[in-house]
Amino acid sequence: KTLLLYAACFFLLLLVGIRGMSKGELRLQRTLVDPLILLLVISALLSAVFSVSPIRSFFGFPHVFVLNVHAFILLLVWFWLLLQEKPNASYERLLLFAVMGSGCLASIFFLVRDLPFLGSIRDIFVFQMFQPMSNANSIFAVLTAMIATLAIGVASFRAFGTSSRVIAGFIALIQLIALLRLNFTPGWIVFCAGMIILLVIGMALLEATSVFALSFVFVCIIGAVAISWFGLPDFFHANTPIEVALGTRPTWNITWQTLAHSFKNMTVGSGPGTFLFDFSLYRTSNFNLDPRTNDIRFPQGVNAIFTILAEYGVIGIAIFAIFVLLVLGPLIESIRRGRNEREIILPTEFMALTAVTGAGWITLLFALFVTFLDFAGWFLFFTLMALTIRNLAPFLPRVLREHRFSLRGYAHYRLAVSFGIIFLCTVVAAYGVFLGRMYAGDIWYQKAEKLSGSMDPAVRISFLEKAYGYRSFESMYAMALARTTLDEARILAS
Repeated sequence: KTLLLYAACFFLLLLVGIRGMSKGELRLQRTLVDPLILLLVISALLSAVFSVSPIRSFFGFPHVFVLNVHAFILLLVWFWLLLQEKPNASYERLLLFAVMGSGCLASIFFLVRDLPFLGSIRDIFVFQMFQPMSNANSIFAVLTAMIATLAIGVASFRAFGTSSRVIAGFIALIQLIALLRLNFTPGWIVFCAGMIILLVIGMALLEATSVFALSFVFVCIIGAVAISWFGLPDFFHANTPIEVALGTRPTWNITWQTLAHSFKNMTVGSGPGTFLFDFSLYRTSNFNLDPRTNDIRFPQGVNAIFTILAEYGVIGIAIFAIFVLLVLGPLIESIRRGRNEREIILPTEFMALTAVTGAGWITLLFALFVTFLDFAGWFLFFTLMALTIRNLAPFLPRVLREHRFSLRGYAHYRLAVSFGIIFLCTVVAAYGVFLGRMYAGDIWYQKAEKLSGSMDPAVRISFLEKAYGYRSFESMYAMALARTTLDEARILAS
């Protein structure tokens, strides 16, 4: 997923550069959050430099996603690039349906994962369950709830047209079936929150919505509350692996002790992606006494907010909060203005797009307080945030202003820009090869893990040697290779 986003950012950066060179001017969109993006990057880099494990802070772990600096900056670059195009209703609708369609496709894969002809395709993915959105089904349930909120929101607004609303209704049906099969409580809590947000927005823009759709939203709220409280019969549940998460009180205790450890931890945190080290350092003796948890290490807390606070410190969480409020404030203002027909000077489709993307983004914002997110969750968070800002621009021009930088008549400057683009492409391509090698190593490591416990460790050793060849700096691969080699020696000796 990181590689796919990396390729998308590279393509968009190249497109912006080529378009600027061909037209003789660079067109950049200036937003309210531009200074905050820079401050977030500086805060993340500063936290990583003083981290308890700088290499983990920059690159994370191979077996689990943590919000490391590399992924965080890449997500911010993607967010900034999405804002560089002028808002267009057709394009905004296409992006929205692309987000909903990807979630629907992942849910369909999950629902039909046990069909025999999918076995060869399933081997492509390194996840336990055949759904490419997330490697944790609880997070997948949260993202499914958010996609369902988007789909029901599209079906609620008449401005989208009959065909779009029918497609959105089908997507919502698939998401609800997947949510029933998953039956994770955090998913239902987030879905309930999403429906409440959608109901509030729909009631504020009542003349643009369907009464039947809002009634269905109210039914969904009642159903989500009932399922969260009473649960579902066992025959509804899919066969999913057991997931263990850290509780709220232990997470807060570890977060507080991490911040109170030193002034450095209080200001910039222990380092991005290092909650695993904080847990090992500050966990209570109860974890050692309980046989169910004495060998478990948690790389994230119970939710993303506590984890960010521990890893990025007070400065990082404060900048992130201001970053969110700068988008949340204009969103609320646009909905308030939308209630007054005399102030609506734009097509109602932009108003509907703002309401739907805003509802989906606020739903994921609420999810940060409920659970932690993986790369797909953060990708959707920043994507919906960017789409919300783009859709707000026609209502509130101050959130997105175009600035043009002419390159005509400056031959040396244009030559420097051309060389800069070539150099950037070279660096990006080289770094892409590096990330590709990291991904290849992870694939071979996962194949070796599937053979764990095999009586013939020779094949597993060959897989681990290939993984270590791609990522020789990864100590976990070296330890796994050493253990497997010792197992082979023990088998040969016996």
